[in-house]
This record gives sequence, structure tokens and C-alpha cells, in this order.
Amino acid sequence: MFASFIVTFREALEAALVIGIIYTYLAKINKKDLSRYLFAGAFGGIIASFGLAFVLKALEGEFSGTTESVFEGFFGIAAAAVLTYMVFWMSKNSRMIKGEVQKKIDLSVSNGKIIGIMALSFSIVFREGVETVLFLGNLAVTSPIDTLIGSASGLIAVALISFLMFRGIYNFNVSKFFRYTSIIIMVFAAGLVGKATFMLQAGGLLPGTITAWDTSWLASDKGIIGTILGALIGYTAKPTILQVIFYFAYLSLIFYLWFDKSTLKNSMPYGEPFFPIGSKYNQRLLYKIIRMPFVTNATRILMLFIFVLLLAVALFHISIGPFNNEGPIKLGKFVNHADGNNLFNFVLWIVWLPLLTLSGIFLGRFWCGNLCPLGFITDIVKTVQEKIFKSAKQSVKPYKHAELILPVTFVLITFVTRIFPVQSIAFYGAVMFIIITIVALLVTILFRRGAFCRYVCPIGGWLARLTRLSATALRAEHNICATCKDKPCLHGTKLAPKCPSFLNPSTMDSNSHCMDCWACVKNCPVEKSALKVGLRFPGSELVEPKSPRLVEAIFVSSLMGMYIAVARQGVILASWPYPVTFFALMAVSTTIYFVLCAIVSSIGHIKFKDTLIKLGYAFLPMEFATALIAFGDDALEFFNITVPIATTLLGVTFIWSLLLSVSLLNHNIPETRFRWRAFIPVSISLMMLLFIWLSWYATGNVIDLT
Repeated sequence: MFASFIVTFREALEAALVIGIIYTYLAKINKKDLSRYLFAGAFGGIIASFGLAFVLKALEGEFSGTTESVFEGFFGIAAAAVLTYMVFWMSKNSRMIKGEVQKKIDLSVSNGKIIGIMALSFSIVFREGVETVLFLGNLAVTSPIDTLIGSASGLIAVALISFLMFRGIYNFNVSKFFRYTSIIIMVFAAGLVGKATFMLQAGGLLPGTITAWDTSWLASDKGIIGTILGALIGYTAKPTILQVIFYFAYLSLIFYLWFDKSTLKNSMPYGEPFFPIGSKYNQRLLYKIIRMPFVTNATRILMLFIFVLLLAVALFHISIGPFNNEGPIKLGKFVNHADGNNLFNFVLWIVWLPLLTLSGIFLGRFWCGNLCPLGFITDIVKTVQEKIFKSAKQSVKPYKHAELILPVTFVLITFVTRIFPVQSIAFYGAVMFIIITIVALLVTILFRRGAFCRYVCPIGGWLARLTRLSATALRAEHNICATCKDKPCLHGTKLAPKCPSFLNPSTMDSNSHCMDCWACVKNCPVEKSALKVGLRFPGSELVEPKSPRLVEAIFVSSLMGMYIAVARQGVILASWPYPVTFFALMAVSTTIYFVLCAIVSSIGHIKFKDTLIKLGYAFLPMEFATALIAFGDDALEFFNITVPIATTLLGVTFIWSLLLSVSLLNHNIPETRFRWRAFIPVSISLMMLLFIWLSWYATGNVIDLT
């Protein structure tokens, strides 16, 4: 009842306000006699709205079964679309309505086209009527009596307020009313999207998914509480996974567009929303710890000890506790049937790999700068080399296109782990890590310090992409750095060497290659304290994006195919040799990305190369989800949480990618109409990717029992 009251009240008030403006203006210009045409047009709009409701009801009666579900689904989508459009239209044009209406009246009167006044009032009332009919039509399916009472109450309230307002008795704050009711209506529209999703799934137009939860014990759909919540927020006791994802996707997208970001943009001294930890550098425990010279090495020595111990366990089949090298990994009720029961396998594939991936989202490349034993080993080797051979200080700089190596090493290491039983047999896993260590030492000896971590390490390369989404970052206060002449952060000091990733911390605007070793923070004088560790909105550097790279953007797209091959090994194209499947899917996903960029470039009227360099970052959140599902499959199986974690990751990152794509298009396509046209193929691509992965982890039959 409340939902129907709010919608009817708001839409009827919109129409009443505009009709009132016209009536008042006609009286002001001494054309009050023309008001009969005004009311005739308004009455015609009301009749047409009732006619539309009758037609839609008649059409609904013509369908049954899945056809009826499809009709109701499209009906709900149409209602949500109209509600959304009208909310944003009113928000944008509310201040100009009065002037625009008066101009149209003046034009009609001066040209002697009285029919124009009638057409204007008809279009105003019918437009609001269409919006109301579409929304109430969806509500009436489940609660016709409540809908009738609510809408009638809304009309009566509008009639009373309009009478008092135009008589000058009641000062009604129209602006605040529309602002707050717009928020309520967007929540109503989200409910329509959720219900429409369910109907289209029942009709077979959207893929069926399993139920997300069952709260019918608390509030059933047929109960009083469930009915009220259903009308207000689209509550369903047993929503499908896809229904929940689309519901929150709509809400997130709409409120993102609704939120006024101008205030935020005007308060970004770091170039993005960034909140430094501690304004007083020398009084914060975090910075005192960072500046301790032994802290980083202490943690890396500990990790090196653990690494060597695990290698010994794997190479010599040492039994430790329940890990006795017999059967699959088992720890109490938790079991993983793919890996041998060895401590090396448990620590590496069940614990380390998933946590490493998650750390990229929360802590950036903290692993690389503070924990990685390979980084510690290569630093020692380079230091010894520099002391023995003085010329080593002038080590060869890496080839200028060395960043091409990272994608190759990451794909190669992934391919190896799928061709050979690296994850199932601990001995092979240990050999692989020993080979990686040897390569790291060779690169370190031949090239300058940090070359392996920056250009070759497959783990670092993987984290380099994910850290663009990280919630933590290191940024500089540019006004302080501009006054610094000696630049100790670039050249190093006794406290710490210069940046191992060859970055300029004072101008850095991306997390991509920052290893969070914080050497630059140690080197920055305490009295300046220009370099700060802080928090930010996850992925905020990608809204434009900052420091985009062509290789990285294309690589993100190709990985979409690789993760499919990894996650569904032996299922996708089972008759093909796996190496062919692996690289063929990478090629297909890359080709699809090029086609998508061509379409977006054409629709959005932007350069193809610019689209190619930037659009791939919109898919980065979904790359994170699919990577964690594909590489963390051992851990998910071990804890028996594959379905809930996979569906949650896919849902959250799908919404995240949608928001990023909107931001990217907003920053790179000047005209609004072109942005929304370009958004359509991007959103379809994201949905197709979502459907593919949900079909493997959340597929189910959806039946409409209403």
C-alpha cells in the first residue's frame, strides 16, 4: 500500500504542479479563458492512462505459463526503466520546468495554436500516467486491494495539497519532496528489476540459477511482513542468485549516478580520493615501524626460513603431523581430493595462493615488498655482486619493452601448473619453485637490482594488475615534493636503497608497480613527511584510468579465456588437446575484446586506440574473481565453500565492473547520449561473462509458482 501511495502521490503531484504552473501563467497573461483547453488535455491524459492500463491487463490475460512470465518480466523492466528515466529527468530539469512551460504557452498563444495547450497538458499527464500504470500494474499482481487503496489515497492527498498550495495556504517544499521520493522510487524500481529477473528466468530468457537463500521461515512472500517488504523493496523469501545480483547491480549503478561527485572531486589533493593514515608523520606508530631499518628484512628472513623448510618437506617427503604423504590432503572434516597429503601442498595451494590473491585487493603488493623470500635472496646476491665487482653498479638496464615479459611468464607458469601435476605432487611443486629461484638469480646477476621483481616475476606481474584495485596506496603531497631539491626518495639514503621498481614516488598515481616496500617513505625526511600510506576507494585509480598501458589492458581480456580453460580443464572442448584449448580460448577472448573496442569506439565516437588502451580495465574486477575461483579451487574444495564464494565473488565483481565501465565511459566520451550507447555493448559483455561462470557454479531451474 505504501509503495503504491508514494508512486501515485509523486507522479500525480508532478502532473498537478505543471498543470498549476500553466493555469497560473494563463491567468497572468489574461488568457484564463484558455484554461478549458488545458483541463481538456489533462482529462484526455487521464483517460489515455486508464486505457493503457486496460490494454496491458488485457494483454496479460492472453498469456499463460512461460509466456506470461516473459510478459511480466518485460513489463517490470519497462516500469523500472520509465521510473528511472523520470527520476533523473526531474532531477535535471526541475529548475527549468517553469520557464520551459511558459515558453511553450507563449508560442502556442502567439501562433494561435490553441491545440498546443491541450497537447502540452495531455503529454504531461499521460507521461506521468504511463509511469504510474507500469509500476502499479506490477504491484497489483500480488496485492490488488492494497494497490488500489494506496493509489486512491495518493490521488486524494495530491488533490488536497494542490488545493492548499495554489490557494497559498500551505507552503510545500517541492524540491526536498522530489529529492527524497526519488530515492524511495529508485528502491521501488530495484524491486521491479529483481522481480523481472526472476520472471525472465522462469520464462527461459535468462539462465536459471540456484536460490541465494531462504528466509520464508522469517517472512514468507504471502505473509503480511513479506507482502509489505515485497512492495517496498522487492523482497522475496527465495530469491535466485541472478535476481540478487541484478537487484544490487541496479541499486549500485543508480545511486552511483545519482550521487553528486562534484564535492568529492574538489577535495582531492592526491589526485584521487585518498585518506592518509596519520597527519603527523613522526607521531604515528605505523611510520615509526616503517622507518625501522631491520623490520622489512626480519619478515623476509622469516619467510625465507619457512620457504626452505617447505622445500625440504616436499623434496624429501617428510611427514609432519597429519600430513603423512598418504592419500589426499585431509585435516579433520576438510578434504581436498586433488592434492597429495603433504604440508607443502597444504601451505602453498590451500593457504598461500588464495591469501596472496586477496592481499592484492587489500594491501597491494605488500607481499612483494615485505615478505617475498625471492626478493630477499636477490637483494643479497646483488649486494655481494656489487661489493665484489664494482662494475656491477652499472648493471645493464632492462630492454625498454621488458614489460612484455610479465604476461609471458604469468601465462607460462599457469600453463605449466596445468600440464604437469605441480599442484598435486609436492615434489614437482618444489622443483618448479627452485627453477623460478634460479631464474631470479640469473636475472639479478645480469641486470640491475629489482629487474626480476619488476619485469619477470609471474607472481609480481599478477599482483601488479590486482593492486590497481587495492584499498591501500602510497601517495605524495605534490606541493611539498615540488619544493624538495635533493630528492632522497629517488636516490636512496643510509636508511634504505632507492625504489626497487624504478619509480618516482613524488609523481606516482598508480599502484601497479609499487611493491609497498616503503623505502621511499623511510628516505623522505621526517620534517617533510610528504609520502603517506593511506586508504582509498578500491579501484579509484581506474575511473579514468590513470597510467593505462596497452599491453596490460589487452592482457586482462586474454586472461578471461585462460581462466575458463583453467577452471574447466577437461570439460571445455574435452576432445581437443589441452594446450590447444588453453591458447585457443585466450585468442578467442582477445578477439572478442578487439571487436568490443571497435563497437564502443564507433558508437562513442572516440579513437579505437584509446578505447583499446582503457576499456580492458573495466573487466579487471571480474578478472580478480575468476582468477581466485580458478586458482583457488583447491582451497574452495578443501573448505567445501566453492558455490557460496564463487557466486559472491562473481556478483560483487560484476557490479564493480559495471561501475568502472560507467566511470571509464564518462571520463572518455564527452557527450552523454554516446556514453549510454557505448555502455550497452560493454554491459552485455559483462553479463555474458557472468552468465558463463554462473552456469558452472550456480545453475538451477527457476519455476514461477505464482
